[in-house]
Amino acid sequence: PATVYESFTIRPHATITEYDLMVAHRAIQVTAIKAVPSTLQGGALTATIVKATGTATPVKTTTPMIAADALDLNAGAYTVVTPALTATGADLILAAGDRIGIDFSAALTAGLATVTIAYKYV
Repeated sequence: PATVYESFTIRPHATITEYDLMVAHRAIQVTAIKAVPSTLQGGALTATIVKATGTATPVKTTTPMIAADALDLNAGAYTVVTPALTATGADLILAAGDRIGIDFSAALTAGLATVTIAYKYV
């Protein structure tokens, strides 16, 4: 099957530390994740891309798709980061209605970033 790429711009928000990026409309398998901060936070800030099911909040301790806090959003502007995907294959497969979210270590108040998720239909 062909690979599909979805990109999401992450904008500053004073209070939100986790939110959904997308809802799977049918079964998919995530094959890669890339991120690039274009404006740095100005202080320590990391993020984790996670799978969320049902009404679960997308948090890094539930079903991380990458190592917890693997995306450093203050390391280098315009530097593409390609974190290793989890070795737990089931965490990369989403059923219709499952979500992909992002969990920040703190609120993104000044930074700006783009996250790209690559997946294929299964």
